[in-house]
Amino acid sequence: MTTNVGLRKGERVPRRSLRLATTVVEDLIDAVVSGRLPVGEALPGEQALCDEFGVSRIVIREALQSLQQRGLVIIRQGHGTVVAPATQWNPMDDDVLDARIRHDDSLTVLTDLVHVRVALESELAAVAASRRTDEQAAGLQPLIEELGEAVDDPGRYLDLDLKFHDAVLALSGNDIGRAIAASFHGHARSSSRYSGSTPTTEQLRHAQTGHSAIAAAIEAGDPEAARAAMRTHILSAWHIKTHSTH
Repeated sequence: MTTNVGLRKGERVPRRSLRLATTVVEDLIDAVVSGRLPVGEALPGEQALCDEFGVSRIVIREALQSLQQRGLVIIRQGHGTVVAPATQWNPMDDDVLDARIRHDDSLTVLTDLVHVRVALESELAAVAASRRTDEQAAGLQPLIEELGEAVDDPGRYLDLDLKFHDAVLALSGNDIGRAIAASFHGHARSSSRYSGSTPTTEQLRHAQTGHSAIAAAIEAGDPEAARAAMRTHILSAWHIKTHSTH
């Protein structure tokens, strides 16, 4: 008899073996992060999981190993598999982070991501102000002008916003920091709680003030002003989003 342990997010559909393993991992990650499988609780046995997901024991074992590598479970030979404490989860794993954001009703995870973004982008903006050449600094002005022309077009403005922030990060010359900032921001933007509703023209004009201040500080070669302007800009935008959705 098949035992439905209620871990699936949707109905099972036939997939190739590799895709099946990936699906099992994704669904188990969601079950753990959402709390449907609480910390300290033992996962169903291999046969029950095989019945639930319609896959072989090999697929289930591979999936559990993948969860253990992410820090989500502890496999004890002869004693089953239990959900590990959240402090052991890998916060940098893409699938774990996406699941945490998806279930972030309190906005705690997104707020933490914003604070990381502030620390990283503020510092890189300061580095950009100290390293940029005159030609590079001048290159920000066309972006500022494009942003100003797009305040009545939210979709275009948000695309240009990404372009502007990436340009600032590129000026820092720190490709590792640039990649990390882009990754974190990408995860956050995938959440409607982070993106919020379509910004108003007034909100975009407020954001434009922040962009202009950042560009001006970098053009002036003033690291402290660039750091402060980036910090104010990101925190102000997050404050507006959280207060417009609650």
